[in-house]
Amino acid sequence: MNERGQALVEFALVLPFLLLFALAIVLIAEIGVARLALEHAAAEGARVGSLTNDDEEIVGRSSPASTTHHGPATHGARSCGSPSSTRSRCRSRSRVSRA
Repeated sequence: MNERGQALVEFALVLPFLLLFALAIVLIAEIGVARLALEHAAAEGARVGSLTNDDEEIVGRSSPASTTHHGPATHGARSCGSPSSTRSRCRSRSRVSRA
């Protein structure tokens, strides 16, 4: 009976460290996901910027990409790089009049 109590005390002493270690792993994983989302948003903004040269669309497409953890957020908008887009539509977007 004495050894069972000793194991319980040892477990009670080790448990906070195990929980802290598990929490550290989760936090490191969350930081990695945030870093990947930021890299994806930067790449998406660069891609849209190279295709359209439209500041509003660049911000509109890269901002949701940085806040989602489930891949690119397109919200139904077609980009100039999509297969369903036409070259004329992409060219017309790149000619934005600046006031």
